[in-house]
Order: sequence, then structure tokens, then C-alpha cells
Amino acid sequence: MDEDRYLQLRKEIFIICSIYAAVCEVVSLFILGFDKGFLMGLIAGVAIMLVNLELLKRIVVLYINTKRLGLVVVLYLLRLCIYAGAAYLCYMVSIHGLLAYAIGVFGIVIGALISYKKEAV
Repeated sequence: MDEDRYLQLRKEIFIICSIYAAVCEVVSLFILGFDKGFLMGLIAGVAIMLVNLELLKRIVVLYINTKRLGLVVVLYLLRLCIYAGAAYLCYMVSIHGLLAYAIGVFGIVIGALISYKKEAV
């Protein structure tokens, strides 16, 4: 995948994730009412996954250019620590925040599937 295609795909995923997060927040308003913890968790989940997408791209490019597997593994573990830290912070706010974080993380999967499905058709 070239750089232009990646940037286009990232933009599509960002738009889809934003729409997904907005829909989830509207649905949560009917179930939970306005909950700052839920909103924060949802935003954190989507944001962390979009940052992860960019980090993943950079790590793949780094591996292709240097062939240093050890560094790639360390950076992968760092990404896992970022997920865990964000999840812990959301949990400290509320259990609804943690649930929303998980929902937000799932949003990138939905965004990627929709983007790839559109490309395949």
C-alpha cells in the first residue's frame, strides 16, 4: 500500500469512527443519560486506536527499512502499555468509562472493515 492510499484510508476510517462514536453517544444518552465518564471513555477509545493506527504504520515502515525485529517487538509492547494505561484511566473514572473505551476501541475495527469492504466492491 502506498502513502497516498494509506492517507485516504486513514481519513475514511477517521470519519467512520467519528460517526460511530457519535451514534454510540446518542444511544447512551437514552440508556445512561449524560455521563461524562462514558463520553470520555468513548473519545479515549477512538483516539487511542487512531493513534495506534499511525504507530502501526510507522513500526511497519521501520521494520521494512531496518529489519530489526527486537525494536519492533519493544514498540509493540509499548503500544500494549498505552492501551492498558488508557483503559486503567477510564476505569478509574467509572465502569461506564471502561465500557465506553472498549466500545471506542472496537470502532476502528468497524471503520477498517467498512473501508476495506468499499474498496473490494
